[in-house]
Amino acid sequence: GIITATHLNARLANAFVSVSTQTTFAPFVALYSAVLGVFVPSGGSKWVIEAPYVMAAAHQLKVHLGWVVASYDLGEALANLLQPFWMLPVLGLFGLRAKDVMGYTFIVFLVLTPIVIAMVTLLGATLKLFPTACKTAAGTLELEVLAQELERPMGISPTSRRLGAES
Repeated sequence: GIITATHLNARLANAFVSVSTQTTFAPFVALYSAVLGVFVPSGGSKWVIEAPYVMAAAHQLKVHLGWVVASYDLGEALANLLQPFWMLPVLGLFGLRAKDVMGYTFIVFLVLTPIVIAMVTLLGATLKLFPTACKTAAGTLELEVLAQELERPMGISPTSRRLGAES
């Protein structure tokens, strides 16, 4: 779409890299996800659009890619405390309205946000960086190829490419 055709994904990745470090990237991604999650309640839809530039920035900063995804999900979970879509079935079952419970979920949000950000930062610091190459059954997949695949338009299924010898 527009993000890949206009190279906006590269600009957004560079923006992420310019405002964060290897240590602060995961908490920044969690906060980013939480803020956007309030306005776009579907985490999966957001991730399809945002994954190329978030993961490209993680690659540039040499941040553990799995931890970036987990941090993104934790930020999305925080956003769910601020918008009531997830609780609509429960409200219907108990005959409540959103305003009856939103005050409680907001308090939980205020308590959990600093805890989640601190834990994302501390636990992220314990992870080793991703290796320079990922070993797969088909051979070695260089991370440069992975970064190129992440930048491809989402509607095209990437072809399997490998570099190096068979294992």
